[in-house]
Order: sequence, then structure tokens, then C-alpha cells
Amino acid sequence: MNVLPLFDPFLVIRSEQRYLQYRWFRERTPAAWGRSPHPGFGVSLYLLSHRAVTRGLAHPALLQAPQTAEYQVVRDALKQDPEFATILGAVLFTDPPGHAGLRRPMTRAMTLGIMQQRRAALQARAQSLLDACCQRTGFEFVSDFASPYIVGALGDLVGLPLGDPYAIKEQTARLAQALDLRSEPSHRTGHSTAAVTLARLVEQALATAKPDPNGLCARFLDLHEAGIWSQEDLVTNLVFLLFAGQETAVDGLGNAIVSMARQPEAWRSLAAGHFDSVDATDELLRHEPPLQYAATRIAAEPLTIEGIAIPANTAVVPVLASANRDPEVFPMPDTLRLDRKPVNSRTFGHGLHVCAGKHVARIEIAVALETLVARLAPETVDLDGIVERDLITFRGHRRIPVTPGAAPR
Repeated sequence: MNVLPLFDPFLVIRSEQRYLQYRWFRERTPAAWGRSPHPGFGVSLYLLSHRAVTRGLAHPALLQAPQTAEYQVVRDALKQDPEFATILGAVLFTDPPGHAGLRRPMTRAMTLGIMQQRRAALQARAQSLLDACCQRTGFEFVSDFASPYIVGALGDLVGLPLGDPYAIKEQTARLAQALDLRSEPSHRTGHSTAAVTLARLVEQALATAKPDPNGLCARFLDLHEAGIWSQEDLVTNLVFLLFAGQETAVDGLGNAIVSMARQPEAWRSLAAGHFDSVDATDELLRHEPPLQYAATRIAAEPLTIEGIAIPANTAVVPVLASANRDPEVFPMPDTLRLDRKPVNSRTFGHGLHVCAGKHVARIEIAVALETLVARLAPETVDLDGIVERDLITFRGHRRIPVTPGAAPR
């Protein structure tokens, strides 16, 4: 019997190589044993097929923090890392029954209908930023457009003045690096960590600023004042929103622009109105999801997925990007098709921890794309000058140079 090598998320982290690795394993097994996603977890199981990922994300015994003696050792170690310790109480890392009390106020404020009502404000923000960018001979898409657009939109949604959006984005980028899959323990210096810095920023804003009564922060404060949320719940989940709401949306928008620049016919078709921008966004995010791996789950008890026996306390990692390229669900999965309408995409996860802000990201990106393709041509993106993020979990770009007056290729 042939024995498969261990799946190694640290082997390739750039470009199409990661998708080739997903495909190689997925064609042989729905789930593969592999290197630990973080120190202390031991050999872990990576879910690769769409069905395996879906079942794993929805399995009631795969938890973020099972109350087993073995896992508590790992959990206690994580708490020694300031980055993890600051956000371990956030909604994503909380199991039932406490999970619902943190998640429900978020999802009620971020429905598709509510986000559709914010379209005009998003369009105005995107147009203003693009006007400023196009006055230059060239601009950097991530820092000059995507980041201020997403950070500003998130600030409006949260409704709490937080100061310089570029400084906030710098901290969330540092936090993404700290939380990325890691084969070795992190070596902290005496400098303040990103998560702690963001927490202090939130605490200062809460103490000195008046939140917008229509924003998410005001809803959270009501829960805190009613004794339903603790101060830690309030600060931790605001920090998590600042982090998750920016990093994935900025990466998703950048990935979308690069994907369409590589396929100019898709860009021009969207500009001509041949496709609904939200449907197109869903396909772009399926094709190049900003989050490649879902948060690691721990088996609270022995269980089986796709015929694979999983011992208790095993780390299980759903590979969202692999599920999105499964040909059993998406014919010709490596091909970008803006008419696909990938309703079974796992870009935003599935089950209990499906992304609470998925409609926020979808509408923000769709509105930005409408604005961009109407004003710019695909040739304006310098594909030779792009620089990818050097991360495993987060798929995105550090630089995407744009020259508004570039000649057609």
C-alpha cells in the first residue's frame, strides 16, 4: 500500500504552487495527515476535498477550545503569547454555548439587506479615493486605494472613531503575521504586540470618543451596560472585527483586481455590465480566497470524517482554498468564470463559525470593483511589479502597482 507523504503547509506559500499542492493531495485523498499548523499541536489532519471541508466545519465535536486535559496544556501555552491571549475570547475562537451570545449581535447588524443600504456611501468613498489616485502618474493599489477604502468603510460600520486608518492597518497586518501558521515558536521582543496595541487603541477610543448610535460599537456597549457582555468581550471582539474585517477584505479586493488583470476579457465584461458585481465577487473570491486555511479545530472526542479515524485532541485544519478548487463541485475549478455563481464556495467557511461579516466583504468588494473597472483598463495593472504577501494563511499582495494612463497590452 502506498503511503502518502505528510501534507506540508510550509512547503509552498506563493503563487500557483499552493494550488498545485492542494490538487495533488486532493486527487489522492479527501484529507491528509500533515505537519502541525502551530507548535505544540503534533501531527494534524488537513481537510482537502469540498465534502471533507464542509463536514469538518460543521462537525459538532470539532471545537476551538475543548475542555480536555490534553488540550488545556496547549491552550495554556497559547495564552503565554500576547497575540493569541488578546483574541482567544473573540467570537471565532469561542465554542457553544457562549458563541451565540457573541455572534448574534454581529450578524444582525451585518445582513445583506443592511449592507445593500450602505452602497451609496461605499460608492462615494471608492470614487473619492480613485479620483485622488488617478491624479497621479501611478499609484500603489493596496496602500493607496484598497486599505483606506476598507478601513474607512469598516470604521463607518463599527461607528467608533479610531484615528489614523493607515496606523490601524499597519497593526492588523502585524497581527496577521503573528497569527499565521508557524512551524516554530515565535520569538517575542520587548516591543508591544499588535493585538495589545489594538486593544489599547480601542480602550482609549471607548473612553474618549462618542460612538455612532447606529454603529456596531453602540450595540456592543448596550450589551456591556446590560451586563450581558464583559469589558473583555467588548474590547476583544472590537479588536477582532478591526483585524478580520480589514485583512481578508483588503486581500480579497487585491486578489480580484490581479485575477481580472490577468484575464482582461473578464475585466471588460464586468465593466460592460454583463455580470452582476456581487456574483462576480463571489467567483473571484472562490478562485483566489484571501483566507486559505480556516482556524484550526480540535477533536473533542474520537470521530471519523471521510472514513479517516481522528483521535481525540487531534488538530484538524479545513483548507478552504482546496475546497474551492474541488472539481467535484466546481467544473474546471482553476478557470475564472464570472457567470459561475458559486453558491457552495467555502471562502467564508461554513457551519457555526461561518464568517459573520461575509456580506460586508462581498458588498464592499463588489462596489469597489464596479468603480474600478468603470474607470481603469486591465492594462493599468503592472502584473510584473506585484509583490505577494509572504504568508500562508492569508493569500494577498503587499504591492500592486497601477498606472492609470498605461497603454493597452
